[in-house]
Amino acid sequence: MRPRPFVFSVICLLICNFLITSIELPITIVYLYYGQLIPSSYSLCLFWIFCDYFLFTSSFWIMAVASIQRYILIFHRNFMNTDSKHYIPIISPPIFLFIWFIVVIFFYPCQQQFNYTEGWCMGACFEYEGVIGTMDWIIGSLIPVLLTAIFNIFLVVRAVYQKYKMQGDRAWRTTRKLTVQLLSMSLLFLTLYFPMVLFALIRLWFDPSFLFVFITNYFAYTGYLVPLLTPFVCLISLPEMVREMKKLCCCCNNRVQPIQPR
Repeated sequence: MRPRPFVFSVICLLICNFLITSIELPITIVYLYYGQLIPSSYSLCLFWIFCDYFLFTSSFWIMAVASIQRYILIFHRNFMNTDSKHYIPIISPPIFLFIWFIVVIFFYPCQQQFNYTEGWCMGACFEYEGVIGTMDWIIGSLIPVLLTAIFNIFLVVRAVYQKYKMQGDRAWRTTRKLTVQLLSMSLLFLTLYFPMVLFALIRLWFDPSFLFVFITNYFAYTGYLVPLLTPFVCLISLPEMVREMKKLCCCCNNRVQPIQPR
C-alpha cells in the first residue's frame, strides 16, 4: 500500500530531517563543544560538508515541492491525475542533489584547504568560486525557499477567497483543513530559513559584512530547530499520516499464521 502524495512528501521530509539530526548534527555538537572538529581529519571534513549541504538542500526542495503539490491538489486536482506526477517530483531533487554534491565536493578542480577550528571546516572550495558558488546557493537555497513562501501565500489568498465564496460548504471545510496542515509545517520552515535567505541577499547585493558575526556564530545554528521540531508539528497537524504509517506497518507485518496442531 502506497501512502497518499502529501503524506509521502512528509515522510520523505521526516527521513531527511532524521538523517540531519542523527548524522550531521552530532558532528556539529562535538565541534561546538571542543571548538574544533574531532577528530581533525580531511575525510571527516568532506563527510561533514557533504552531509550538511546535501541533507539541508534536499529538505528545502522537498518542502518546496510539497507546497506546490499541496496547492495543486487543493485547487487543481485534475493536474495530479497520475502516480508519476505525485512521487517523481518528490524523489527527483534528492537524487540530482546527491549527484551534484558528490561532483562539486569530491571532484571539482579547486584547491581545498580546511580549517578544523571553523564551522564546517570553512566549507567546500567550490563555494569560493564566483559563478558556481553563487549558482549553487541560488538553486539550493534561494529558489526552494522562495517557492515555498510564494505558494503558501497563494494558498492563503486562495483559501481566504474561497471562505467568502463557499462559506458553510463542505468543500470549504476540506480546503481549510488541507490549508492548515500545510501552513503548520511551512510556517516553521519559513520562520527560520527565510530570514537566512534574506540576510544572504543583503550581504550579496549591499553589504558583505552585514551581521556577519551574528549569522556565523549564532543564527546559522537555529536552522537545526526545523528538523528537531518538524516531527512534533506533523503529529499535531497530520493525524492521517500516523494512520497511513500504521497501515504500512500492518501490511508489512501481515503474515500467515501457522495452524497450531490439536
